This record gives sequence, structure tokens and C-alpha cells, in this order.
Amino acid sequence: MGMGDQWEAFRRRARWKAKVAQAARLCLMEPSGTTPTRDGAILLAELRTFCRADVTCVVVGKDGHIDTHATMVAEGRREVWTRLRELLELDDQAIREIMKEANDA
Repeated sequence: MGMGDQWEAFRRRARWKAKVAQAARLCLMEPSGTTPTRDGAILLAELRTFCRADVTCVVVGKDGHIDTHATMVAEGRREVWTRLRELLELDDQAIREIMKEANDA
């Protein structure tokens, strides 16, 4: 693959990521793009918990040893949260507000 092909692949990937980010914002955020909808806040709060955004991904089995398979599953979930947060451009303050709104719902 030549340098021109690499740049074209990079541009295609950047365009795709922009489309995915727009789709995520349309599904979860108010038209302003900075605040989630009520339902979006509920879903984001659930995903934050499910994806283990605030806890370690290391899973210890009943035998006291690290369960590597469960740990990798947990890390995969966290990667989904990180990707969604990146696509929606959510900072820590926005996350706190989402959690408050979800708790009030």
C-alpha cells in the first residue's frame, strides 16, 4: 500500500468516525449536542455502570486468583464506554451531570 493509499484510508476512517459520532449525538443528545436527552441520560448512566467505567476491570475469581477471561470481558466493556464517551465528546463534568439527571429520572 503506497503513501497515497494510506492517506485515503485515513481520510475514509476519519469520515466514518465523524458519521458515527453524528449518529450517536442524534440518538442520545439534545439538538445542541452538549446535553443528553432524558432517555439518553438514562442509557448513558446504565452503560457507564455496565461498562465498568468507574471500577477496576480486574476480576478476581472465587479462588482468589485473577480471572483473566472475565477481566478481558470487563476491559472490552470499558473500551465501549471509552469509545462512546469519545464520540459524544463528554468530559468529566458532563458525565456528572448525566448521572444526576439519570438519578432524577
